[in-house]
Amino acid sequence: MDNQYSDDFQRFAAEPTWGGGHYRTPDPDLESRARELASYVVKTGSEASMTQFCEQLYVNPGAAHQGSQALLATFDDSGLWLASLAQPAHLVAELRHQCALLTRVVVTQWTRQGETHKLVRLAEALMDAQPPVLSHEAGQIMALLASLLGILRPGPAPRWLAASRPLLRDSVDPHLIKEAVQWVSVGQLLAPLPQEDRHLWNRRLRDPEHDWDWESQEALDALRHLAVLLPEDHDSLHLFRATIPRCWWELWRDQRQPRAPAVDSKAPRFSNFILGLAVGVGCMMLAGGWTTFQNSSPDTAESVAPQSPVEKGYSFHAVDTSVPQSPYMKARQDEIASILKSMPELERMYGLVKKGNLNDSLNYVQGQTSLAAQGSREYQSLLRCLMLDPPLDLAVRSQVAKAAVRVLTAKEMFTTLQLCLHPDSPNLKEARECAELLLALSSDDLTEDERQILFAASTSK
Repeated sequence: MDNQYSDDFQRFAAEPTWGGGHYRTPDPDLESRARELASYVVKTGSEASMTQFCEQLYVNPGAAHQGSQALLATFDDSGLWLASLAQPAHLVAELRHQCALLTRVVVTQWTRQGETHKLVRLAEALMDAQPPVLSHEAGQIMALLASLLGILRPGPAPRWLAASRPLLRDSVDPHLIKEAVQWVSVGQLLAPLPQEDRHLWNRRLRDPEHDWDWESQEALDALRHLAVLLPEDHDSLHLFRATIPRCWWELWRDQRQPRAPAVDSKAPRFSNFILGLAVGVGCMMLAGGWTTFQNSSPDTAESVAPQSPVEKGYSFHAVDTSVPQSPYMKARQDEIASILKSMPELERMYGLVKKGNLNDSLNYVQGQTSLAAQGSREYQSLLRCLMLDPPLDLAVRSQVAKAAVRVLTAKEMFTTLQLCLHPDSPNLKEARECAELLLALSSDDLTEDERQILFAASTSK
């Protein structure tokens, strides 16, 4: 998930009395028992001891409140370790008894650590609970989850929001309701987009003041896809306007304004808009893209030059002699050699994409060839080779990374990224982006250790 929070969520999660209720004077015996059980959870560090704690203390509102207080005080680590032990069933047990002290801390940590899969599991656990959990606190959590996951999980988010509404109080939760409705609405608008686009917009719409890179291929693709999808009168337009570069926004608005058709114009208005977007790209490059152009110009020059026929005996060892020969790079080359030894028919195609421009390479990268077609093992192996020895053209490199995350299994992608996430990796930037996207797409298929490795990689600078 993203490390971005709306103002309402931060204010909501930080409220000290949120989900705590106001209970009678604590029972000293119960308080002592709660501390004893909490200490046992810390000592064992096991899910089983956490379950035992919940079974003995989450039996009524007063005991639940004292139990959660004791647990948070005993761990005393802002919930970092506690969040790794707590399971959705534990939080459902707390919410059932009108308390959300533990849930608030755990959900905050899961969100910060990008553990989207755990947030989804909590929402589904609340939906499936028998008997139903009908506390006000449960409604607050359901609305919060719908808000946090509205864009990333547009399918179930409206269902979560609908389930929360009868449990909320308009006088107490106006900001929470407004926030949840807004992000669920945005999620429905963006639902037709590819997952990687929704991941991008989830980050950027929630943090419009960040200095985002709008000249990357990923951002340009997302803007192009959004241009034909965004309606002129949607309630969320203010979010996009606050986030999107002004030149792009003005071009989009101008295109939506009624105008008299030109006498000699036969082209569709969409073609004019795409031309306008191209002008917008040019404006941004003139304003701030010179460094990017300088870094990529040797590759661009090579891709523009006429392509000489590639010999069948193409060898990846000779493609880029400037690549550092660290142990990681040696392992990458060995892996490529192993793949090409078992599938020699991929060698020529791999060389073409390695040195080609985007127009020449796109069919290969998208699996639109008979030799390495979508769904084939050859296509998966080609993408692995191109991740391990990335294309020289940065636009092709970006497309390879996105295709690999979608096509390779979570385990294959993780194994590949392990060889790409090192300081001298030529595609370190793309590998970090892949790690973040893999967490968002396939967290359930990874172990906890693998998720932690990917999270550390995606958040490192």
